[in-house]
Amino acid sequence: MTPEPQEQPNDSNDLVVAHVNRGVDFLENGEYVKAIVEFNAAIRINPDEPVAYMNRGSAFAAIEITELAIADLNAAISLESGDARAYFNRGNVYAQSGMHADAIRDYNTAIRIVPHNAIAHHNRGSVFSTIGE
Repeated sequence: MTPEPQEQPNDSNDLVVAHVNRGVDFLENGEYVKAIVEFNAAIRINPDEPVAYMNRGSAFAAIEITELAIADLNAAISLESGDARAYFNRGNVYAQSGMHADAIRDYNTAIRIVPHNAIAHHNRGSVFSTIGE
């Protein structure tokens, strides 16, 4: 799962952006607990920030806390249902957890939103292969 940095800061959300971007840096460097702390701070400031939930979900997935990863990705999707990245990331968590039907469903949704997402096509194919379809 690729972490997603937040857009450039502006007057209304600069602190949230700073926490998200610091969290992404920690996530990319494998410092998952530090990343989670930063994403928590962003969510405390703005509980409606889908990117913070999506990235915190990726951090939880990296340390194999599946339930929290899925909960955060669900939150990201509920806040921004048109973001293919959240479906793709949740599909990855489902696939890694052996929840194949859920993974395929999420990859299908990600592909519906971004039809040329080659990695989503590949990952969906890998799940089909795993289950023998």
